[in-house]
Amino acid sequence: MREGPVQSPRGDVRGEPNGIDNEEDVEEEEPRLKYQRLGPAGSDVAEILASDVASCLCVSERMLALGTHSGSVYLLSCAGDKVKHFQNHKQAVRDLCFDGAAEFIGSCSDDGSVVIIDLCKEESTPFNYNRPLKTITLDPRYGSRRTREFVTGGVAGKLVLSTRGWLGNRDHVLHAGEGPIHIARWSGNFIAWANDVSVKVYDSNLHKDIGSLERPKGTFPSPSTECRLFWSPNNILLVGWAHAVTVASVNGLDSGTESGPSGINIIAKFDVDGIVSGISLFSHDLAVLVYVKDDDDNGSRMRPELRILTKGKEEISSDALSIPGFELYEANDYSLTTWYPVQDDSMAESNRHFSQWWLDGEEPLYYVVSPKDVVVGRPRDENDRVKWLLQHEKYEKALEVARVLRKLDKETWDNVVDKYMKHLFSEKRFAEAAEMCPDLLSGDANRWERHIFLFAENRQLDVLSKHIPTENPTLKPSAYNMVLRSCIPFPSSHQRLFDLVSIWPNGVYSVGNLAKEVSEKIKNWRGDKTILMEVLAKLYIVQNMYDKALEIYLQLRQPGVFDFILQHALLGSLVGKFASLISLDEPRALDLLTSNPEEVNPGIIIQEIQEVMGKCKEKGDEKKQAEWRMILFKYMDKLVAVNVTAAPDHLHALLVELYADYDEQRLMQFLQVSHQYPLDQAYDICKSRGLVREQVYILSRMGNTHEALQLIIKELADIPQAIDFAKNQNDNELWDSLIDWAVGSAATTGDLLDHVGGHVDPLRVITRIPQGMKIWNLRQRLCQIIADYRTQTSLQEGCNNILRADGVHLGEKFYKEIRCAIGTVYVTRPSLEDPTTNAWFSRMASTGELTPSLEPVLENTTTISQLNQSSPGSSRDVPGVQLGFVADSSENEGDVPSERFKFYRKTSSIRYTDPMPALPSLVQ
Repeated sequence: MREGPVQSPRGDVRGEPNGIDNEEDVEEEEPRLKYQRLGPAGSDVAEILASDVASCLCVSERMLALGTHSGSVYLLSCAGDKVKHFQNHKQAVRDLCFDGAAEFIGSCSDDGSVVIIDLCKEESTPFNYNRPLKTITLDPRYGSRRTREFVTGGVAGKLVLSTRGWLGNRDHVLHAGEGPIHIARWSGNFIAWANDVSVKVYDSNLHKDIGSLERPKGTFPSPSTECRLFWSPNNILLVGWAHAVTVASVNGLDSGTESGPSGINIIAKFDVDGIVSGISLFSHDLAVLVYVKDDDDNGSRMRPELRILTKGKEEISSDALSIPGFELYEANDYSLTTWYPVQDDSMAESNRHFSQWWLDGEEPLYYVVSPKDVVVGRPRDENDRVKWLLQHEKYEKALEVARVLRKLDKETWDNVVDKYMKHLFSEKRFAEAAEMCPDLLSGDANRWERHIFLFAENRQLDVLSKHIPTENPTLKPSAYNMVLRSCIPFPSSHQRLFDLVSIWPNGVYSVGNLAKEVSEKIKNWRGDKTILMEVLAKLYIVQNMYDKALEIYLQLRQPGVFDFILQHALLGSLVGKFASLISLDEPRALDLLTSNPEEVNPGIIIQEIQEVMGKCKEKGDEKKQAEWRMILFKYMDKLVAVNVTAAPDHLHALLVELYADYDEQRLMQFLQVSHQYPLDQAYDICKSRGLVREQVYILSRMGNTHEALQLIIKELADIPQAIDFAKNQNDNELWDSLIDWAVGSAATTGDLLDHVGGHVDPLRVITRIPQGMKIWNLRQRLCQIIADYRTQTSLQEGCNNILRADGVHLGEKFYKEIRCAIGTVYVTRPSLEDPTTNAWFSRMASTGELTPSLEPVLENTTTISQLNQSSPGSSRDVPGVQLGFVADSSENEGDVPSERFKFYRKTSSIRYTDPMPALPSLVQ
């Protein structure tokens, strides 16, 4: 329970914990309401109550109505300023009531009078019942209905419904005989009232009683324990009678099953430790004004308490109101009047937030009326709640409530965040504070920078660094630089430094300065430098200094260096580092170096490997030297596998030596494709290692064929290879040497006869066989030689025939193609009439018809012999033949000169001076 308000000169009031709840083991409840007096000191309402005594209060959305013991009715603004004053009664005003539209107000008095005032027209309609009245309630539809109904009740014990008809007002007694009517309230079509016996509900539409609620047991009729009624939405009737609170649902006689059974159904009922002086609704809970007496022997009166209770009697909050003169008042001296807005039904209880039960300006107002004071209570808004929570160091809760104000009141939000962060710092909850920063600081760059310095003062930048934004907002470079520099001195922070450099954009911090600091730290650091070197490599990459980053990655022996080299084309930067790259991953390094020989001079790579071999030799590490020599061979082998000229010329002799040592089978292949190695050095290498076939090949390239043949004969004794060698050299002297050596024994002679075949005349072998030499299977071998010879001869004849036929075919094809180019051929031959003289004949190339003709007119006559002299490469000469051109008589052909040959299109003619028999061979 809280005291509130604490009395002050008329104006605002505030709550304080009272002495009872100030125990250390009781956590103080957060208040739900805040209070202030209606009108400050000197206001109209203050002046009214200074000279008069308040007896009742009625509220609407637009105005208040205050009744006093002097019989006055004051219309007040919501701030307590006087608007109108009506003096319609001679004694105390006991009750006031607005209609639903607040256009009419009714008042009743102890003098038995009732006055209905039309506020729009300022007209009053009086009624007199001759007995003191205690309550009045207007039909909510009073201003819109012609019947103008209202209900009154008082000490006469009658509940009277007044209705206007054709003949004037008529009164209908709804109930009588159970004592004075203390209170009546009208909601919709339901009228609820209370007398000394029970609370009853009447349906004004059906004109029937709905039901009743009995007076609480153990209570007796008394002015101090009169019943209090309040209609809440959805026909929920709240009843406060003596010490009992009842919540009931009222359903009409014609209601369906969805609303429950007809009549009055009790939802909740419980007792309070005091007397209920007023009851109302607080969202889904209850607001109850309780009159309390002390438990001491004197039973001294205590401040009235406005409690927020659930329907299950759970107390949410309790405020002890400091009312002037409370020591003199009884329970019936207080009343609770509420202006309660209609809530949106969609705001379910489970989804609502305490700070958002009502929209701004539409929260309920609770007026606590005492004889000399009116206190107004209203739900605490977000600012009120935040202020109270901060005062009581409930920072998490304050932060939760302040989120509603984040956009509306940034100053309050920032203040809550600052205090919450200070609270977390005081409890050493730095990690939690860092995690909250992105949400709490959001896009405010200035506040981010301020909190970064706060973390730095506590040496906790490491926990904050991963939460610092780089965009939306982007902070000043100094903030990022400070965070990064703070990670350099401490090994535990090096990984964080690496992560930040990897994810932060390079434009938000000073890359060059940070790289210098990291480099200096590496030079002076005696511990593990791996992560710092990786950081430095990242910084070099950001600055496009890829060669320096490559050097670091090679020192760290990172497998990803190969992809890095290819990505940034750094093969040229590997000079002096090839050995390091190869030692990291030999297969990948050799593939990389040999696949790009145009970018890296192989000679430099080989030289570097040889230098490493030399260092191993100096150290006496023969095993390591042998390993590097093997690597050198693998590199050079892969290098020349695709292009033998990729290796420098002066290193081919070295490659011969390496092949001789590590891969003899591929040595011959290399000797055959390479022409850059020195033959004498290659021969010495092969000779020193006893590689006979390679010596034979080298000797043959050197021109020492006889010596080569001697090696084949003496060292290999391989007749087929000797024959192949002699055949390839095409040297008769070699054949003679081979034959002379072979006929020295019957075995070699037989082998020679088996393989000589068509390579040499068999008689050269047979005639040199010594007399009397016995050769195994000589007959069969000679037959095979003869058969092979005949086969060879037959093949030669067949080939000649094919060549002749191809020549004839191609000649005919050539003639068919050129005869259309020579349209008419003119020739001379002996005349048919006089053989002693020659005559001209024309032969059509297309038909072959020969007819007598006159001598043609020849232009640009050229003999074939002249053509042969002017055409290099011509081997035929036809003496006596003249070739000329005559004009084409076709009119369709235009005499258009050729730009290239400079002659007119003509018909060709050939003249023979030899006898006619030469004609067929020429033309056909």
